[in-house]
Amino acid sequence: MAFGGKKKTETPEKNTQKNAGINAFIGEGTVFEGHFEFAGIAQITGKLIGDITSDGTLVVGEKGDVSGTIKVAELKSAGNISGEVSAKQKITLYKSAVMAGNLYTPALEVEEGASLEGEIRMKSLKNS
Repeated sequence: MAFGGKKKTETPEKNTQKNAGINAFIGEGTVFEGHFEFAGIAQITGKLIGDITSDGTLVVGEKGDVSGTIKVAELKSAGNISGEVSAKQKITLYKSAVMAGNLYTPALEVEEGASLEGEIRMKSLKNS
């Protein structure tokens, strides 16, 4: 048994790939502008400028960059997000995440090292 070791956290990309298939993907080097709507799981490792709407899970990878309003069931981010985020279930910010904007969610997990600047409101969003 070892003591004092750092807990190894998985990136959201690896964690999501274990659990289920990705339905939509905006890859590194891709820039998307406009309204992005998806079902299931979407992963962004490129740049998205605009609004995102889904009853699914949005995964923003370490190289992902999102500017706009996000309304999803769950957000898992290791990348950059600028804008307002509403998640009906949970928001997870991994250690490399940079979040600038207001968060609305009933559950929030922030790893040590993540950057968060904005207002946080934690309440049930089931009827939103």
